[in-house]
Amino acid sequence: MKNKSFLPVLMALCVLVSISAKAQGSGPYAFVDGSFRYTSVSTRDGSEKNNIVSQDEFTIGASLGLGYIVCPNNDGQGISVEVGFVIGTKNNYYTNVNAKSDTKLKMLGAELTFGYHLSVIPHLYYVPELSVGFFNSEPSQYVEGYKQWHTGATTHSIGVGLNLLNFEYRSNNTPLGVRFSMGGLSYLRSTENNVPNPVHSFDFNLNSFTASVIYYF
Repeated sequence: MKNKSFLPVLMALCVLVSISAKAQGSGPYAFVDGSFRYTSVSTRDGSEKNNIVSQDEFTIGASLGLGYIVCPNNDGQGISVEVGFVIGTKNNYYTNVNAKSDTKLKMLGAELTFGYHLSVIPHLYYVPELSVGFFNSEPSQYVEGYKQWHTGATTHSIGVGLNLLNFEYRSNNTPLGVRFSMGGLSYLRSTENNVPNPVHSFDFNLNSFTASVIYYF
């Protein structure tokens, strides 16, 4: 509830600051960000010659965020702060000689992201980002295509991510920008309802991709 009530406040603040900046003759630095996300992780265990195990994990998601570039320079450089909502699905496929199973998780969360916009060449910016996220997910498992269980239990997660391969193209002739990022370093702590011990995961993954369209106002 706190995240939902915080977003309208930030939106109003961004609009007011943007109007003030335009009145002073500076550029628009408030923005709305829509993103598509994809991550894949694959592992193979061939230690048993006749019982090869494979595990493939795919995460697909979308996010909508609102932010503002703080203390912008004349060339658009500065520190950005963004808050956004994330929805997605995570599929975990597990295969051996006996069966194939698929665990699906539906995810919903919120993220707070800090970035620095550094001009590389005209219109191209390098934007390293640090994010903190809060997520809820519900799992269901399928074996050979048949649904086995849906616990109804909710898993609560908090994560921190660092993205250093993030670039944005922004034109002076349009309020739109396009951003692409790959890879990332992340830490996730997850706790399921009625399960006392949390699960910790630390991951460095280059098989992730995010594409964003940004509107500045």
